[in-house]
Amino acid sequence: MYDLVAEVGYDKASIGKICDFVGISKPSVYYYFPSKEEIFTTLLDSMFPTIDYQRDYSLIVDRDGFKAALIELGNSVIGGYRSDDKRRRVLAEVSVQANRIPAVQERQATATKRTMDALKDILLHGVEIGAFSDSADVMLYVQILYTVLEGASNTVAQGEDIDEKAVWAGIVEPPVVPVPPVVSPPVVSVVVVVVVVVVVVSSSSSFSSLSSFSVFLVLLVP
Repeated sequence: MYDLVAEVGYDKASIGKICDFVGISKPSVYYYFPSKEEIFTTLLDSMFPTIDYQRDYSLIVDRDGFKAALIELGNSVIGGYRSDDKRRRVLAEVSVQANRIPAVQERQATATKRTMDALKDILLHGVEIGAFSDSADVMLYVQILYTVLEGASNTVAQGEDIDEKAVWAGIVEPPVVPVPPVVSPPVVSVVVVVVVVVVVVSSSSSFSSLSSFSVFLVLLVP
């Protein structure tokens, strides 16, 4: 059914077409599956990522090896959408049918919980071996990783041009942005020169006046 759904979509993948595609009779199909919906929901179990914490992560004891394994996990899951066109189309059908078929939505929820539980076990192990701080909010980080995993996968599935490996690596090991050196502003000396000129003009006959004024000269000296 996988190939057929990828080719024509779920709605057009009738039991008759499934039988023709696989080369079996309808009674044989109905012997194992009561409906097309049951075939489709069973198919979903192979569509969602399976993360084996015990096999792939529990024996890692060094920080660098742990981070490398976690990065490889994301690359494997997200990269599958980039390289497998059939997978992209089938998962697009899953998203559509999840809004219409409760059983599909339930399988999605089960797969989400299974993935998040596995991520939690992985991250707790990371804390134990010093890959993450003891004060790390593991459950928040689980949600962040899962959200990015799903978001990047969906973005790739839609054919968007992103560097999914860099995105995932940036979440696992945030990139260090070089801080430019602080350049002190030039020291400016302010010199104020006050010149007071007193001019005395006297006249022996008619008047005498005293005029005074101040001239302020500001020099900016670097």
